[in-house]
Amino acid sequence: MGIKHSGGATVLQDFLKAAIHHERLAQITVFCSPRVSRNFDLPDSRKITEIELPAAENSRVSRLLWFERQLAMRVKQCGADVLVCMSGAGRAPKGMPQVTFVQQSLPFYREARNRLRLREQVRLKMISWMTERACRCSQTILVQTPAMRERIVETFGIPSERVQAILPSISLLPPGNGASTQLRSMRETPPGSRLLYVGNQSLYKNVRVIAEAMRRVRSTLPEATLFLTWPDDHELNKVEGIRGCGYLDAGSLREAYDLASLLVLPSLAETVGLPMLEAMSVGTPVLAADRSYAHDICEDAAVFFDPLNADDFARKVIDLLTNPTRLSELSARGKQLVERRAANRPYQRMIDAVVESASRA
Repeated sequence: MGIKHSGGATVLQDFLKAAIHHERLAQITVFCSPRVSRNFDLPDSRKITEIELPAAENSRVSRLLWFERQLAMRVKQCGADVLVCMSGAGRAPKGMPQVTFVQQSLPFYREARNRLRLREQVRLKMISWMTERACRCSQTILVQTPAMRERIVETFGIPSERVQAILPSISLLPPGNGASTQLRSMRETPPGSRLLYVGNQSLYKNVRVIAEAMRRVRSTLPEATLFLTWPDDHELNKVEGIRGCGYLDAGSLREAYDLASLLVLPSLAETVGLPMLEAMSVGTPVLAADRSYAHDICEDAAVFFDPLNADDFARKVIDLLTNPTRLSELSARGKQLVERRAANRPYQRMIDAVVESASRA
């Protein structure tokens, strides 16, 4: 409930795809936001029963009441053996095992929270309260990086043995047709000069730092251009050397990765940062913020920069774009990392953890 797009949607879809192929799972009931309010479909399977909850979308109070009061009753009514809280909130009926997946990283990173407006900070305090309640009721807590595991243990005082960190893999994006009108400007920019940022406009994403650095980059590499997956009327698109591509569907996003010389991710906090893995899967090198989440995900397959230092970003970009050998090395390492993660079958391991929790009840 509440997952509508972006990384949350990707994880939910991959989790359900693994679940429907697990021989121990006979029925999966999904309480979810209405289809009209999200940009993805659930996997098509006889095992899945989809129950939309439009009333819980009416307000934050309605959402809170759903997780805290109504969920347990509905789970009991549908005869479930285990509750999996994919939104990081909710509590199972007494006596029913529960697994909570924590994907929201912002409540655990003060540096990122401090970039947000007061209203958003208040919202995050409520999310943190709900997440803590869900975690304390759970036999197993799932996260996707060791950094998040450490934050859960330290922030909530949860015993470390109850928190499992399972590094994610990704589903490969469908190939683009090479003709997306949104990417015309990107195709017209010379190869080797295309920087790509994939993400939203939240302040904790820290994009203004790399926007500030573009003038310095272009003083050495005049054709270098930063492409943002933002509307083309955003104020940053008025900065010389920055272009907005708008929201990209899966095929256009794949084409953007293929065209990019370098993916840049300056976020101060991420649960995963899936664009880094998506870029690596097609051989696009990654320049990421020097923060724990990025090191967990990228290991030695990326270059890292100080996300609070525009000069450091500019230096790293120039060094990489003028060093084809280094770019080729990063490309190869990225592809190897993605293949290795896929071979570890992380979503299958998540489902195994759910089944094990149910079996212990």
